Amino acid sequence: MNKFSIFIFIVFACLFTNCQKEKFCTEGFTGPNCDQEIPPLRISIDGIRINRFPDRKSNGNQWDIITSTYPDIYIKLYNEREKVDMLKLDYYKKDVASSVIFTEPVTFDYPSQDYVIELWDYDDFLDDKMPGMIFKPHQNGLGFPSTISLKTADLEIELIGAKYNF
Repeated sequence: MNKFSIFIFIVFACLFTNCQKEKFCTEGFTGPNCDQEIPPLRISIDGIRINRFPDRKSNGNQWDIITSTYPDIYIKLYNEREKVDMLKLDYYKKDVASSVIFTEPVTFDYPSQDYVIELWDYDDFLDDKMPGMIFKPHQNGLGFPSTISLKTADLEIELIGAKYNF
């Protein structure tokens, strides 16, 4: 075969066999158009920011009557299935009137499972359970944000500094 015939053969071979360069997708995505999310194996966060919580108990009373009106907040976080604390802080943030950040790192080993986060008001004798929520750290279709927003009617919480392992 001459050079022209070889050239024509290669062109036709590429046209009919989908001869393309390999496509590299952004981390966390796959597929021919790089639009299919890969579920992460693990998600690590740098901390938890509480942006909104009820300013009073469900009965209308203030959180703390003697020392102040604001709650002394601490967090419990656990996998709903296992019911084992992943994070139970040994300290609390005193007299929280608005947003507060807890900077303890947390790793979600099963990011597609349900987790529970509970807020508690520390009192010297009997702590008050504040609202909480059940959530999944990763939900398909939302991408891989560095801040994961969680909202209910009573709470707004952000998981900050999210890092995804695939």
